[in-house]
Amino acid sequence: MPLRTALALGLLATALAAGGCAFLRGAAADSGGTYVDDSATSARVKTALLQDPKLKGTDLAVSTSQGNVTLAGVVENPAMEQRATQIARTTPGVRDVKDSMHLAPLTGAAGVETGTALR
Repeated sequence: MPLRTALALGLLATALAAGGCAFLRGAAADSGGTYVDDSATSARVKTALLQDPKLKGTDLAVSTSQGNVTLAGVVENPAMEQRATQIARTTPGVRDVKDSMHLAPLTGAAGVETGTALR
């Protein structure tokens, strides 16, 4: 089993165990009586992001509150940002997605940041 898959499965199992405890305590109930399992939702989103070949190892932070997912971190290009948002939106348990991702600075051949004005 590839390391990424093993890590994703371990993360999902941990989140499901933690979410089950919250469910038993009743701590995750929303006002409509529906149980919202934010830790499991975060785990599903992280697993989907890790398994997407277009995101190839992008390290994004995922947090969830009442089904609202926030994605944070640095991506290489706008297409990767859009793909991560699309994956999160289509993950079961996600109500909304907030994009707090940033594009990596462009670098020239000498490793110098480009695209910024000289002062």
